[in-house]
Amino acid sequence: MIPPTKSYHVRNRVNPRIVCRDGVSLSVQFGGDAHCEPQIDQDCPWQDYDSVEVGYICDENNKFIFPPDHWGSYQYDYKVMIWACVPVTFVEAFIDKHGGEVRTTQPQ
Repeated sequence: MIPPTKSYHVRNRVNPRIVCRDGVSLSVQFGGDAHCEPQIDQDCPWQDYDSVEVGYICDENNKFIFPPDHWGSYQYDYKVMIWACVPVTFVEAFIDKHGGEVRTTQPQ
């Protein structure tokens, strides 16, 4: 079960989960109170940061899964499923490996 993210982040804005085509989902957070670089609020997408905070990666059945082994040094705390300052290129490659991000559009 994915824990509520509003208790983790103090800001009012929590970015929505990214859902991949194969059903894998992850939380990608960035800004002044996230473990990212630069650690400032910018009016830009997460891909414009050097690194981002990634957490609560789940499979299609909402069960926690681990990212690739080379993310190991970025794990924030072994008790929580959060990885700090993960290079954006790693996150993009992970999403691509899982079929890319599912994009939804507003009905016209």
